[in-house]
Amino acid sequence: MLLIPPACENASEQDKQDALRVAVQDEDVILVSCFQTEGIKPTSDDFLGALGKASHPILEMFLKNGYDINSPLRDDFSPPLA
Repeated sequence: MLLIPPACENASEQDKQDALRVAVQDEDVILVSCFQTEGIKPTSDDFLGALGKASHPILEMFLKNGYDINSPLRDDFSPPLA
């Protein structure tokens, strides 16, 4: 069931987040799904990236997996859909 290459199993959390970010930028729905299955949570920047690309399948996946669209990007920014 693990579709992520074995070399990635020991990757740091930052590397995993970076890989998810690139998958979102590339609109790679299958890879984003694999990362979600592995428990890698999207950041607000990932959500904004999918929103900017109008990638409805990725946005839907994030929301179904519990992404909170009301969470602010930073203390000085509104939530993504505000």
